Amino acid sequence: MTAMPPTGTRTRARRAARSARRLRSVAVVTSALLVALTATGCSTGAPAAPSGPVAITAEPNGGPFDELDIRVTGLAPGSEVVLRATTTLDNLPYRSAAAFTVGDDGTIDLARDLPTDGAWTAPDPMAPFFTLGGRSDHFGVAAAYEPHDVELAVETASGDRLASTSVSRAVLGDEVEVSAVEALDFPTAFAVPTDFDPATPRPALLVLGGSEGGVVGATAVAIGFARLGYPALAVGLFKGAGQPELLAEVPLEPAVAGIEWLRTQPGIDPERVTAFGASRGGEVAVWLAATFPELVDGAIDAVGASEIHCSVPLGDRPAWTYGGTPLPCTNNAERPEFGSLIDLAAIDGPLVLACGTADRVWDSCALQARTVKRAEKAGIEVSSVTGEGASHTFTYPTDGPAVADAEAGADGIARRAFWAAVVEALGAV
Repeated sequence: MTAMPPTGTRTRARRAARSARRLRSVAVVTSALLVALTATGCSTGAPAAPSGPVAITAEPNGGPFDELDIRVTGLAPGSEVVLRATTTLDNLPYRSAAAFTVGDDGTIDLARDLPTDGAWTAPDPMAPFFTLGGRSDHFGVAAAYEPHDVELAVETASGDRLASTSVSRAVLGDEVEVSAVEALDFPTAFAVPTDFDPATPRPALLVLGGSEGGVVGATAVAIGFARLGYPALAVGLFKGAGQPELLAEVPLEPAVAGIEWLRTQPGIDPERVTAFGASRGGEVAVWLAATFPELVDGAIDAVGASEIHCSVPLGDRPAWTYGGTPLPCTNNAERPEFGSLIDLAAIDGPLVLACGTADRVWDSCALQARTVKRAEKAGIEVSSVTGEGASHTFTYPTDGPAVADAEAGADGIARRAFWAAVVEALGAV
């Protein structure tokens, strides 16, 4: 097992309170299932005349991450039309399109209607946004969080434009406030909802990014948590000022300090601080939950592992240290050495996992399967989401373009299931 520093007396009150809970197992996300459960309204016979002026509406539906209900009205029943979305990010064009057969009501409702062809494969009101495609090898996660406009246009099958509208996307908006924590001497970003009431304690998150380093990716996730009502502290462990430039022998003291700082803040329930990590940050989140169960209320391990892996890119050094001591690591993702395994039985809180079957960074679903098996054997609370056709980055809370070559629409579908599982595990705010 991974070497554990002294932690003092461990609190078991939370585990006792959860003893009546049943173990929750793998939840698989598939486009086919969603398609099978959805009916479309197609007409028969000759196309009818348009039912009125063609218009596109995009109205907030109250869902997480500023989701919209998108409808096209005034279309001719039985006609064939194409809905297109276009935007520019990092000075590069991104496009998405899908074809529809208009139903008897002369309306296309993206939450209801199945495309006959195109970039997405299931009814979803946000599909035009999360299927935007372009030169994804040049796309950075941060770009989708910059304010940008997306044009929606509906055309006839022959390319004649019928109507268009522009939708402004601003992730921060008026819902979240983000600031650095001056009391901490490492890169941070503290995201809180604008309605945050320090008099009412609520769950909070420590958020860690992956092998990209820095704090930008973690900040994007922290903003997502804040938009859902959870205060979240993003912490950078390397590639920051005074920090290692590579993921090699990186001290984990900043992560522990971040947890301790969160527990002292007004409005945060100190018994409900959970660690979140994406990719290589996932193993750190699990390590924190297992090593400091009296401080950390479980872990969210997104496309990550439950064993400690070695350095990036060469794997010739330990990736992490604590108290000046390297954590035992493995370079064998298929058969990790016993000493690299994190003691899941020590976790006092929920464990939420996610993987994508189209993950091209590493086989996150094989890693997840091993973690589920070990968690079930340890008898701890575990929930997992398998994103069919989803990429390594589907857990980022954005409706922006796919950042990897995933199955069309798969990232968006898997993302919704993942964040639903996260909210269920964290509980109400």
